[in-house]
Amino acid sequence: MVTWWSSGRKEFLKLSSWDLFKLKIEERFMPKGYKMIALQSFFLCEQGKLQLLDYATALAEAQNAVGISVISTYIYKCQLLFHSHPILLLHIMAMPEFNMETIRFDDLMSLLSMQWESLIAEGIASDDGWTDHVGRTCPGDATLGILPGHDFVPVKKETAGLILTKNNGEDQPDRATLNFHHHWESWDAG
Repeated sequence: MVTWWSSGRKEFLKLSSWDLFKLKIEERFMPKGYKMIALQSFFLCEQGKLQLLDYATALAEAQNAVGISVISTYIYKCQLLFHSHPILLLHIMAMPEFNMETIRFDDLMSLLSMQWESLIAEGIASDDGWTDHVGRTCPGDATLGILPGHDFVPVKKETAGLILTKNNGEDQPDRATLNFHHHWESWDAG
């Protein structure tokens, strides 16, 4: 970035606004189509099995990548609510005084959080299968358009099996086998 700044410094200082400079940065450092990718992530994002705050964070990251000029606060609030857990959505929509047009974003988020915690405490909703983690170690979820965090290390999972049969007492080892195992253990320890 230093080289880029040094080579274009005179031109950059002549720009009349921050938005023009920001455009130059985006042209140089952002991949082509990043706004479409961010929009796709935003509109495909849903709570699913995510904790409410993780879902809201993923949505915020997608909006920040595109910008508030592309995704209005109203659209953001609608996406947050309508793609939250179905039971949570029903509880919010059943509130007689709830008005999506007038509620501030922070108030909506507080309302969603309180209702979600209440649903879990009452046993109506569950957070089973959800793992608390921070964004940088997030395993991601391709179905929700959520990329893994930059510090996430995948763990290879392997399946092992064991077959147990009923022992009816007739399959006792003979004395020679017992002596072999006894001698092997003695030799190994020495």
